[in-house]
Amino acid sequence: MRRVLPWATAGLAVALVVAGALVSAATQPAMPVDVGWYAYTPLSPQQEVYSSTLDLAFDGGTVVWSRGGLVGAALVVAGLLVLAVLTGWAVGRRGRGRSAPTP
Repeated sequence: MRRVLPWATAGLAVALVVAGALVSAATQPAMPVDVGWYAYTPLSPQQEVYSSTLDLAFDGGTVVWSRGGLVGAALVVAGLLVLAVLTGWAVGRRGRGRSAPTP
């Protein structure tokens, strides 16, 4: 039983990470992909050829989170936390026998 429980916990944590990734990927809305062949498009009559402006637009760089995406992210984080705790427990258990004997 001592060896089965850590492996079962690790399996559960990996299953949480995989399930979270699948849920998040399946529920995210599809974003349109813009190739952006701007170098070959002709300028419109309203555009100036030489202009010095700084335009910061985040329209194409926004991340849209759905409820399923948030649930998937939470599952991934929970699985990674369980793996971190299990790893810390295993490292601490392994190092227990190496300490100096107390008088």
